[in-house]
Amino acid sequence: VTDTWTALASTPMDPNSGRLFARTGHKAVWTTAGMIVVGGSDGVNNSDQNFNRSIIRLAPDLSTWTLVSNGPLELGRFDHSLESDGDRLVFLWGGQTQTDSDPIGSTVLIDAATLVATRVTAAGEPEAARNATAVWTGREFIVWGGTGAGSEPLPGGGRFEPDPVNPRWTLPTGPAAAELHA
Repeated sequence: VTDTWTALASTPMDPNSGRLFARTGHKAVWTTAGMIVVGGSDGVNNSDQNFNRSIIRLAPDLSTWTLVSNGPLELGRFDHSLESDGDRLVFLWGGQTQTDSDPIGSTVLIDAATLVATRVTAAGEPEAARNATAVWTGREFIVWGGTGAGSEPLPGGGRFEPDPVNPRWTLPTGPAAAELHA
């Protein structure tokens, strides 16, 4: 309405460096619990022991940040897919680690309200990829494309149903390979 920018609250302090928490190569999504930021690097300490294993959340009123540091290793990645169901479920898939250029394909679900991350093992997970695109359909998450091992574009993807009792992947056939798409 006013065409003006409003500053966000300052991020929390990085307990390792003593500086304000900063990121590059991360992904962010909006949920009813606020903005959830996962992955990336502080741009200084590019290693698996970096803050890329943390989750940070900006409150819906944009006034405060919450930081969960030293989360599970599954959070330590960049070039990953991150999507929300629009409520409080956050889906994290694919990407690569700081020390290994090969893509990873693990599925992680994050509760946006509690910031608890859970590795989900479900049969039929698609081939590991970095730079894949993820969307929420209202019932399932779909990932498509990206880059596989050897830096080759990947065809297809998969559909993930986050059923709490029986989470499952379905691998449909897809159109031609694509990478770095939006």
